[in-house]
Amino acid sequence: MCKANINVMIYMGILLALTLLLTACNSDNAYDETPVGVNAPGNNFATTQASEASEMICETTNEANSFRSAVSDLVQQHVENFKSDYDFEINLSALILNVENNETIAYLGDINRFAETHYAFWPISAAILINEHGLDINTEFENVPYIFENNTRLLSPIELFNEDYYEGYISFKQGFLDGNNSIFFHAMAGEEWDAFFCALERMNLYKFDYIPDIPYEQLPPRKLVPIGLGLYASTVEMSLMYASLINGGRLFADIGSSEYVQIFSETALTDTLAIMEHLLTALGENWNVFYHVECPETFKTNVIGSISTYMSYNEIGLWFAGFFPAESPRYVAVFNLSHSHDNHPGFVTMRSFTALVYNIMSYVLSD
Repeated sequence: MCKANINVMIYMGILLALTLLLTACNSDNAYDETPVGVNAPGNNFATTQASEASEMICETTNEANSFRSAVSDLVQQHVENFKSDYDFEINLSALILNVENNETIAYLGDINRFAETHYAFWPISAAILINEHGLDINTEFENVPYIFENNTRLLSPIELFNEDYYEGYISFKQGFLDGNNSIFFHAMAGEEWDAFFCALERMNLYKFDYIPDIPYEQLPPRKLVPIGLGLYASTVEMSLMYASLINGGRLFADIGSSEYVQIFSETALTDTLAIMEHLLTALGENWNVFYHVECPETFKTNVIGSISTYMSYNEIGLWFAGFFPAESPRYVAVFNLSHSHDNHPGFVTMRSFTALVYNIMSYVLSD
C-alpha cells in the first residue's frame, strides 16, 4: 500500500479514535478493540496515540474533579463547625470561582441571595471612578468630612478610633485604605453622576434599596451607591465583579457563560489593584481582623481582597471578596455571612469570620 494511503488511513484512525475520548474515562477497555471499519496498517499506532491522549485528559479531569470535591467538602466541614459555635441562625454562602474558565470550584448556600454590598463594593466603585471619571488614585483632597447638600454627612469608621484623623490632605488611595467614606464623595464632587450609574447599568446592577432611618429626601440611595450603601448584590454577582478585575475587565453574564461586556480599561485595573494589594494589610493594622488567624502574613502575602461588615435595615452581615494567588490570580473567592438584628450583640465578629475564610482558603492556596 502506498505511503500516502497509509497516512490517510492513520489520520482516519486518529479521528475515529478521538471520538471515543468521551467514554474513555469510564471504560478501561475503550481502546482494546480495533475501531470498526479501520483495518489499515498503522491503525494500532493511531489508536495508541489516541489512547495516551485520552489517559492524559482523564488524569487531568480526575485531578480537577478530586480537587473540586476536596474543596467542596472542606468548605462544608468548616462552615458546619463554624455555625456550631453560635446559637442563632446564620446565613452563609461561599463561592470559589476559577477565573480561567469561569467555572465554580466550590459553592455552598444560597449564592443567589442578595445582600448589601457596602465596603465590599469599594474596589468596584474605585475602578468605575478611574474608568469613567479618569480619577488618579494619587490625587489629594482636603481631608475633611464630606458634607451633603442638606448639611448631613456620614460617619467614617476610622473616626471611631482616631479623633485626629481629619486634618491636612489625603490621597484617594490612602483614604480608601483607611476606610474613609468621604474620599469617594470628594472624588465624585463636580462630576456627572450619570456616568457612574451608566456603568452600573452596563453591569446589570439595578437592585437598590432605601435606608429606613434616613429620610429619602435627605440622602437618596443614588448618593450613597459609590460606597455600596443601598446597593445589593448576590454572591454570584460579587464573584463575577471581582473576576473582572483580574480577567482583563470582562464582566461575564453568569458563571459558565461565554457572554461578557468589557467594563474596565487596563488603567482602571492596574490602579485598582495598586490599592487592593495593600488592603488586607491595612485591615490588619486598622481593625486587627487577623487576630484569630494562625499565619496572617502568609494569608496577606498570597491573597488580595477585602473583608468588610455591613448593617442593613434587616440584617447584620460580613463579606470577604478577593482573588489568589496574589502573584498570578487564578481564583476568586467570595463569602457572605448574615444574621438577624435580633441576635445583636451576639453577632459574628470580623475576626472570627476572617479565621473561617482563612481556614478554607489555606487548602486552596496549598494546591
